[in-house]
Amino acid sequence: MAVFLSQEWLDLTTRIWAETLDDSGPSAAIQVLITGAPGPDTGYWWMLEDGRLRRAGTGPIETSGSGPQGEKADVTLTETYADAVAIQAGTMDLNALVMQGRVKVSGDLAKLMSVLPVTASSAYKDLLRSVGAETEYPDAPR
Repeated sequence: MAVFLSQEWLDLTTRIWAETLDDSGPSAAIQVLITGAPGPDTGYWWMLEDGRLRRAGTGPIETSGSGPQGEKADVTLTETYADAVAIQAGTMDLNALVMQGRVKVSGDLAKLMSVLPVTASSAYKDLLRSVGAETEYPDAPR
């Protein structure tokens, strides 16, 4: 089992994404900052290229462009650990949480709008189920 928010979990997500979603879609550098996580606040980043999750890592991408390969985040999402777990479990929808203001957004809103249809697709929901079946959630809210 991969531990939620670990590099192993991100690698699992990347592998299953390659098996589940097609090669059409947006390109964006997205970072997700998590508050209230077990231990120190944490987060992760995704590099999407043409709808594929090409690289992912733990921690933030520096907004100055000093990320893993000089990248900077196009979009930053800030969410609570409870909401992050609920999104991953498929019990909450990212799009709805953004619209409700529970997930805070900064950066390029056009990039975010290009990614949201992917997260609303049935293929993405299948991805969440597959990843969730192999994920352990430390101190997950009940």
